[in-house]
Amino acid sequence: MKKARMDSLLSQESIMNATIQLFSGEQFQDITVTDICKRAGVARVTFYKYYHSIDDVLTTIFKENFIARYKKLP
Repeated sequence: MKKARMDSLLSQESIMNATIQLFSGEQFQDITVTDICKRAGVARVTFYKYYHSIDDVLTTIFKENFIARYKKLP
């Protein structure tokens, strides 16, 4: 896999993980894109390169989890 693609996937994974971590201890309305970026160790421009909003990140997390669980069904 090309380095740029790997970096892209790592950034997206970091953003999703940071979002999950923040939601485990904070209220939805209290979390900002800046909070997510700080936790993920990425710039805001990186966040917006892959996502339009926090809702968009949550939708991606949901879809990935749903697909992973669906693939485990008999």
